[in-house]
Amino acid sequence: MVRTEAATLLGQFNTVSDAFLDQTLDKKMMKTVQDATGREQVKKVHQSRFAITQAPQNQQQRESRWKSHYQAQPRQKQYASDWSSGKELNARCPPSGTTTSPQEDSESIVPRGACGAFVSALEDEFMSVRRAAVYSLGRLAANRPAFATSALDHLSDMFNDEIVEVRLDAIAALTPLIVHGELQKEQLETVLKCLDDAIVDSRQALRELLCKAEFADAECMRVCSRALLNCLHRFPSDKTHIYRSLF
Repeated sequence: MVRTEAATLLGQFNTVSDAFLDQTLDKKMMKTVQDATGREQVKKVHQSRFAITQAPQNQQQRESRWKSHYQAQPRQKQYASDWSSGKELNARCPPSGTTTSPQEDSESIVPRGACGAFVSALEDEFMSVRRAAVYSLGRLAANRPAFATSALDHLSDMFNDEIVEVRLDAIAALTPLIVHGELQKEQLETVLKCLDDAIVDSRQALRELLCKAEFADAECMRVCSRALLNCLHRFPSDKTHIYRSLF
């Protein structure tokens, strides 16, 4: 219940900057270790392809699976804060217009690596939490093209959820966002699996999504056409909707 409410409230953070929203899609494996002074520190032991933290210069960044239509705007790496670090009682807050050093960042009451709220919610064991996370993610990304491009991968992965309601919510959330990217063949093959769904609402929702999608090349068009024709053979009752999608 608490996690469901938290996932729902995430969708109301409309005034939060993209830099902080990106951290909600950051996927890391964390561990807590003790330093020489005995204090516990959170260390990152693995970085996924969704991580947005800066990698070493000699490490090649993996590109997103989705090709964005928008050029990402340069974002600030450091931010001024008018809040105390929370480590000392009555500690003064830094003056406005100043930046914090890496050492000061490590003293923050919230570890820098403690992010990935949407990732945790989308992988939650309870259906209600996953549905709330899908809705909130789609709501936040609706008016943020750059964030929407990052959210496409996560929402498309929810098409494989075992619960039909979650799959329908994922398709509904992804449909208005699909215009912010181009479908590559790899993602298209994942998305088209919903055409084999026994639930007619899932199949129809996916066909509406495909009508709004842009494909990367002609091969993607052929893959989509074959999948729709296979759907026609398997579900003849969908003939009218399939023809509308093809033409």
